[in-house]
Formats: sequence, structure tokens, C-alpha cells
Amino acid sequence: MGDNRFTFAVQRLPAGPSYAESFQDQQSNRSNSRIGGQIKRIGPDIIEDLLRGKKNPVQCLNEYCSMTKKTIVYTETGSGYRYANYATIDDVQFPQGTGRSKKEAKIAGARRAFAALLDLDEEAFDTKFAGMSDVKIDRHGHKIVENGSNNPEHLYTAANVEELTHKLNLLATDHEILKSKGVAHALQRVNTERALSRASTINNSYPVVNNNNNNNNNELPIPIYGRESVLSGRPPSSMNQYLTSTPISSFGGTSGLTTQIENPITNLQEYCKANMLPIDIKTEVCEPDPKNPDQRKLYRSCVILDNDETKISDVYAYTAIDARRRASQRALEALMKKQPSHIITSKPMVALTEYEEISNTVADFIKHNRANDHSDMFDTIHNRFYAAFVVKRTQRDVGRVVAFGMGSRCPEPENVSEMGESLLDCHALSLARRAFIQYLYGELINYANGSAIRSILETSEKDSTKTQLKNHVSIHLLISGAPTGDGREFLPADCDGPMAPYDLVQMRAAGHAPIYEHPEHGHLRYKLSVGMETIDADPLQRFAIMSCSDKILKWNVLGVQGALLSNLIEPIKLASITFLSGFKQSHTSRAVCCRLEKATDPVRVHHPMIGRVKYPLVQPQEFDSDYSYVWSTSFQGEIIDARCGRPVTGGTSLISKVVLLSEYRHVCQRLKVQSVTSDTSYYNLKQTAKEYQQKKRAMIIYLEQKKFGYWSFEKKHLEQFRWQSTIPPIQRNITM
Repeated sequence: MGDNRFTFAVQRLPAGPSYAESFQDQQSNRSNSRIGGQIKRIGPDIIEDLLRGKKNPVQCLNEYCSMTKKTIVYTETGSGYRYANYATIDDVQFPQGTGRSKKEAKIAGARRAFAALLDLDEEAFDTKFAGMSDVKIDRHGHKIVENGSNNPEHLYTAANVEELTHKLNLLATDHEILKSKGVAHALQRVNTERALSRASTINNSYPVVNNNNNNNNNELPIPIYGRESVLSGRPPSSMNQYLTSTPISSFGGTSGLTTQIENPITNLQEYCKANMLPIDIKTEVCEPDPKNPDQRKLYRSCVILDNDETKISDVYAYTAIDARRRASQRALEALMKKQPSHIITSKPMVALTEYEEISNTVADFIKHNRANDHSDMFDTIHNRFYAAFVVKRTQRDVGRVVAFGMGSRCPEPENVSEMGESLLDCHALSLARRAFIQYLYGELINYANGSAIRSILETSEKDSTKTQLKNHVSIHLLISGAPTGDGREFLPADCDGPMAPYDLVQMRAAGHAPIYEHPEHGHLRYKLSVGMETIDADPLQRFAIMSCSDKILKWNVLGVQGALLSNLIEPIKLASITFLSGFKQSHTSRAVCCRLEKATDPVRVHHPMIGRVKYPLVQPQEFDSDYSYVWSTSFQGEIIDARCGRPVTGGTSLISKVVLLSEYRHVCQRLKVQSVTSDTSYYNLKQTAKEYQQKKRAMIIYLEQKKFGYWSFEKKHLEQFRWQSTIPPIQRNITM
């Protein structure tokens, strides 16, 4: 948390006739100035600067608080994959805004504060919404604005500016009105009126147009927003749609405080979230009519279903923002009425299975990063192999991506460092799992700080010195294709075709039925340096890297947390594994868990749910492998030169073993458990997890006895490094 404070003395004038008369005086066009410590009226310049984009919202809000002698505090926080910031004015907290940087989040927070103060939709004074920006709403209701050419034409009249200026003056002198605009009052109102508001929004917000006609067709009359309709008369001012219907005379009354602001885009956003429906709102400038050169410029906006490019609505207006709002309103009317001409029924609009839901969550993460990441890694993701860890906090939760990796090769042996500074495996699955471990360290820090609600961990029921995953939290893995090794080598050619009825039944019933039709079915395999090819793990190779199928097998016995974290966390098992392609139930189940189904104590294999999405991902002939990518909620994305196992920017990767050792020492200090000294090697610390090591040895012995091959030797010479004071714990992202 960080605070940026702009503090000014608080002094208010009583609201009275003299103040009202002073406000009506129009001789001065500039904002109030402090004379002799007195507050004078707010002029129109703050509103004009805000609406026309001459100053950003932070500058305008600071200026307003300075001139009205109010205290304003900006507080940094976090939200999902973005930075967040909210403003507090005279101890009244306002909604937070998010952005790709701290500066952008602060501006967004100030914009949302103005939106609450003036009873406006924040789009009313965000100039990017006035131009040719397109709006995307994903399956979870997240709204992304893709900036286009910015040509602000807000059509704000003097009356609009005067009305909003009046509101600012009332807010400057009446703290109760100011308090009513804050988050606390809004939450209280929502809790007391939620049922009534929801019923009103669903049933009454979108009346059927022209319902007096006798047309029995459910189709909405398209011409109401057509080009001819707009040209026949001027549409309502865009500002009038942002303002509440409450007259200015009742601004300080109860009705003015509870009136909901109708915003079709926001309502459409809520509908998309409820129905997991992705849409695009596209806007363009219409070509002028050569026969009528004096005709006003027209804007055209349409709403399109993102999953099949079906156009739901298509409208015209005199401003881009008017067109977007009208298109959103018409689209919502069409969706809620479920008109056959607008709704595609050939594909499901909601996730039908656990695997579709996880796939949708990761797809939204990729779409977000493709739009916001400055590298080209996500632009070329169709040529890359990737994996992601998703955390669900409840059964109904759609999940959140907490770790992500891309890659398909291992570094050259001569580039591997014995000091734990380089990565041994730059395949997507290994990178994502390391990023997930960094996420777990962040959760341990939350737990150590007493943030029981925020953390997914709680005190272990078996050992009070450890933590465990909360009962309602589950961990899910997604892989873009079949993992290297046994899960990939023997897949039939039709594995990405329509699923057979037997496979569908097995997948839905979470059943596993492995087959062993080939002598090498179930064998351990070693990775080659480049690509997805592997070789049989017989004979034994000391320095080989185990295949991804074998690593998943190990996680289903020992947990994904690894040896070091086993000293602090009970084993964490995967609830499900989702494959975007390369899935065959009989082969995949054998590779990831069922090879050990007959093993006895202490080897107890966990059988996660495994399945594939309905429409598999098309795999490239060859993967881009020279560069890998890793991301976690704990740090910004990192591009790895997979040929040497180090970041392309130089230095040490944030998921390297030497950095993870520093994280482990830091967390142990916070939890006040075993200390890590400079005399203890990384290898010796791993050996202190005795139960973990005992199960691992038993698993290796069982695999050898069943002639499944040999697990590669412990690479002791690569783990003899010790904690270094020159490598501090990472600076973590602020997350919620």
C-alpha cells in the first residue's frame, strides 16, 4: 500500500441565501479563489477542463479539493491483473479505478470519484470513449476499451456545465451530500434494496418499443435507431443520458441520492457476466453523403457476439458515445427477449463443462495480455505451447489465472549454472509451475500478515506448524496440448476429432480407464533439448530432464508445492487438468496418474478430473521454442532466453532456484519457523522434507520394479548453492 497525499485545511461556509445569490453571479468565468480564508463559488472551468480533456481527472480533483479546502488521499491497491487506486475525500471513500500502470490507475480512480460526485457515468468525461474506440466485454463482464482515433465531440452545452458546476458547489458546502456519494453509502443502499433494484432492472429497465402496435413478431423495430431515423431529427444530447433523472432542485434530497444511473453499456456488461457471453462493441464514422455536404457527421455502432461474429444490433447517432449506448441498449433488449434472428444456437453461450469454464478463464487472460502486453509473445501464442494454473475460491467461482508459462525447450547444458541462477527446464509446464510456487509464497506472506480472508491458506489440521489449502479452494491446470512423454508419444491420430460416446461418458463421470497395448506404454521418458520429442528412460541417464507427463505424475503423488514448500504447506493436489487438444482418455489418464494406481503406501496417487474442451485447439506443425515466457500474480511477465535459461534482459530469473531460496528464507522469518542460514545448501533444505522425500523414493522404486524406467538421478551438483544476501525477495505485485 502506498499513499499519495494532498492535504489542505478544511473550512466550509454554511449554505444560505447569500451563497445561492453568489452562485448565480456570472461575472467571473474562473474557479473560486481563497480570499481571507473564505470559500467562494466554483466556476465552470473545472467542469470544462474535465469534460473536454484539457486536464486529467487527478489534476481537476486536486484543484477542486484545494479550492474547497478538503483533504484528499489516493490509496494504491490491486485488482486482478492490473493496478488499482481509489480516492478518499474528507474520509469519504470512492470507488477504485484500475489501469496498466500506477499512474493510469490513479487517473481512473479520480475519474470514478468524479463520476460518483456528479452522478455521471465515467464515460461521460473520458475522451477515449468519444472517439472511435471499440469496447470488448469478455465472458466474465470485464470491459476493455481498445483505443482508436480520438476525436472528442461531446456536444456539452452551457446548461450542462452550469448544472454540474452547481453540484460541485453543493458538495463543497454540505458534507452529508458528499458522504452519500461514497462507497459505504452505496454498499448500504445495495444491501437494503438489492432485491427491488434487481427486479426493477430486469423487468422494467428496457421496455418494448412501440408496444401499442398489433405486430405479433418479437422482432424489435429496427428503424428506431436507423440512419433515416437519426437524420429526421436530432437525437437527445449525450449528456442528458449520463445525468440522473433527478432535477437539480432535489439534488440534496433523498430521491436524488438513491436514483440509479441508467447506463446501457454497464447493464449489458452485467448481462454478459451473468451469461458468460463475450461481445464486441465496434464504432465507426459514416461516410458523408456527397449529395448533402451540409449534413452532420454520423457515427455507426454495432454489437457483435465475439464467439461467432453474429451482429446483434446496428445503430446510428450524431456522437460516437451516443451510438455505443444506443447499440448496447438495443443489443440487451434483443438478448433478453431471446429473438431467434439475433441469438446463435449452434454453439453454447455458457460453459457446459468444468473444462470449458477453465478454458474460458484462460482465454480471457490471454486476450487481456494480448491487448496490454508490450512484447509479441501473446501475438504469436498460436505458435507456442502454453500452460496455466487457475485458482477457484468457491465451486461457483469461474477461477482466476495465477500462473502462466509458454515454452517448448530446455537450455543447452553448457549454459546451466551451478549456482541456481539459470533455469534447467524452459517448457511451459515447468515455468507455470515455478510461477505458481511464487504465487504460493505470496499467499504464505498474506497468511503470515494475518490476512486470513485474502489468503487461500489456513492452519493445517494435522500440523499446527504448517498450512493447508482451504476446503473451498481448488487448483486447476490447463495445458494447450498433450504434455511431453507418455501422454504425447502414443496418442492416436484422431485424438482431436469428435469425442466418442464412451470417452464423453468417462470424462463427465471423471472415470479413468488406462490401456497398456504397447510395450512402452506407461514408461518414463527424458526430454530432448529442443522441441517436444522424448526418449525412453531406459537406460538411466543421470542428468536428464524428466518429461512433462512424468512431472504431472509426481505432482499427483507429492503435490505441486515441491519439496521445499512441503516444510510449510500440506501437499496441494490438482482438482482438474484441462486439455485444449491432444487428449485421449485412455492414454492421458495412464500418463498423468494411473501408472501408479496399484502402488501401495506410502505412495498414494491422486486421480484428478481430466478432460478436453469441445472444440480443440489447432496445434502448429512446429513450436517457436527459442524464447519462453513466464508470468505470475506476484510479478510482471518475464521473457526467457530458453537457450540459456535466463531473462533476455540479463540477470537472474524471478523463478530461478536461488531466488526461490531467498523467498523461502523470507517467509520462514515471517512465520517464525526454521531459520535458513548461509551455511545450509538448497539441496540440504529439500532433504529436511522427510515425508516428501520418503514418498518420492518409494515412487521411484515402484516405477523401476514395474519396468517403467528410471527416474533421473538427483542433480546434487546443481543444488549445492546457498542463500545469498545479494539476492533479496522479489518486489511483489499488489493483488487482491
